Amino acid sequence: HYVMEHLYKEFENQEISQEILEEKIINRQEKLDLLLKRAMIKEIHQLNKEEEIDNLMEVYTIKGIMQLTMEVIKEYVLACVKQDIAITPFVYVGGEKNYHRVLANENPAYNIKIKGTIDRIDSRNDGIHIIDYKTSNVKEDKSNNQALINIADLFDPDSKVEKKNELLQVCFYKLLTAQEFTGKNVSCHL
Repeated sequence: HYVMEHLYKEFENQEISQEILEEKIINRQEKLDLLLKRAMIKEIHQLNKEEEIDNLMEVYTIKGIMQLTMEVIKEYVLACVKQDIAITPFVYVGGEKNYHRVLANENPAYNIKIKGTIDRIDSRNDGIHIIDYKTSNVKEDKSNNQALINIADLFDPDSKVEKKNELLQVCFYKLLTAQEFTGKNVSCHL
């Protein structure tokens, strides 16, 4: 999450083209390598402040299993970027955005407060796309790139739908963002 957020941060609210992704990310992997090292230091030492990570960047060496882990993450990130190239152009609305919402009830004592952090939001010609990064595959209908689910199946214990929790999570994200994107077509993706 850290790497994807920081890779795309400079493009926030800008249209991203295939050329931009190839020039700024695919052809400049030294930036990606630095972000990966920062992410590893952040996770290993449970750091939250960028300054704390900065202090360790020069003196910290990633090796062994951590180096292998970093290479696996790098391949995953590059696969995500290549997938993004296939859907260009799009506007990167933002990443790791926090949302809060109150679902009102007739009796305010029963209002429900919900919150969540959305990995990524893009805007394309066909609407808003909420993306939740996952490291496993989700079966998709290649004709329109929409996950094949029926919402009722998420609550049916006999349903054969895989990854119910993940799919329910992105439906929840759509609910969280409903006020911000009123009147726009919003779709969710794993």
